[in-house]
Amino acid sequence: MITFLSIFLVFLGTNLLLINSNGENIYPLYYGILSLPYIVSYFWVIFVSKQQFSLNRIITFFFLLKLYIVYMVIQYDVLATYWLEIGETGDIHRFHIPEGLSVKNLGNIFHYLFSSEVAWSGKLTHVIIFLNARFLHFLGFSFPQLGYYEVGLITYIFNVFINIFTIWLVYLAALQYSKSILFAQRAAFFIAFNPFFIYAAATAKKEAILMFALSIFLLYITQPIKKHYLFLIALLIVAFDRVYMVPFLILIYGIISGNMKTLFILGGVGLIGIHFLFGLEKIFTLYTNYMNAVNLSNSAISENNIFYNLLRALFSPSVTKLFSLDYFSGDLYLFLYYSLSLFFSVVAIRSLFIVKGLESIVFYTYLYVFILLPYASTFKLMVLSVFAVIFLDRISFVKFNRK
Repeated sequence: MITFLSIFLVFLGTNLLLINSNGENIYPLYYGILSLPYIVSYFWVIFVSKQQFSLNRIITFFFLLKLYIVYMVIQYDVLATYWLEIGETGDIHRFHIPEGLSVKNLGNIFHYLFSSEVAWSGKLTHVIIFLNARFLHFLGFSFPQLGYYEVGLITYIFNVFINIFTIWLVYLAALQYSKSILFAQRAAFFIAFNPFFIYAAATAKKEAILMFALSIFLLYITQPIKKHYLFLIALLIVAFDRVYMVPFLILIYGIISGNMKTLFILGGVGLIGIHFLFGLEKIFTLYTNYMNAVNLSNSAISENNIFYNLLRALFSPSVTKLFSLDYFSGDLYLFLYYSLSLFFSVVAIRSLFIVKGLESIVFYTYLYVFILLPYASTFKLMVLSVFAVIFLDRISFVKFNRK
């Protein structure tokens, strides 16, 4: 109960600070002081505690925490800028909600999902946003003249339930893997109160559905007898929302299964599918444009070479990009995010020695990021927030795995 109270007090205090400052940045020391109980409580459960919270308690408190956030956003519009990320400069305001509303009617969903004329990024997320907007219309709100605030809020609420399913699937996967209820409970706690998961996985962006897909994939690869439809569901979700995760999941599965024939078959099928859906040349062009568009001028590490890319892949601050100097000046939950970054730095070092077995998915995640996406620290954090749950025994002082 002390752990849950500490976490709740952080959110209570932060919201009050935001309200009193009209959403403007406050000196980061205040956030650091508020975050300390959260940091201590969160990592105490992960590293030291021999007792773990039941899945029911974890989900109940997670839901109550999200309910509190929704209530505060409804009461104070200024909080929408942070919790819903509704602002003129953010991806939600500029891209995701406009794209979702562009679907316009139910008959366009299939065409939107498979149209090559629409940006192949976040398509499933945009359909979910559209369906949430239609639900608001059903409740009596004007459509399509809905404001971004209303659409962002209803999508946030919907994604909370997606988050709960994600927590549950992670619990099942960890239980399958370890044969230990305590191991599974720690895994559920790890993801449920992960600062990134709480902050980013409910907004009207891709993280909610992608982390759900990753949890399905984790459940699949931990099964002693594979139910292959789970793999197909996970691939289908990421194909519509973030296509470069398709080869990532295929690669992870091929390596973990140890079956190179399966890896080559899946890889070939994946390449053929990507070619017919998008065109390999288009994908390569998009990737090249992405790499060329990276701006290192505001980075603490401005050099672009193998050594510095390795540093970025292993140790970049968890929710910052390119060691961005902007974050060193202070932002909300500064201490939380950097403490999480330090945690994943420990995971990175430990993973270098675990290159076989199911736990090696952590090592190969870092390797994939290093080779193809050294600047994508948000992608790295999203994936590891799910995959690292089966790696916790390697870094914790308390071992629960019975296998």
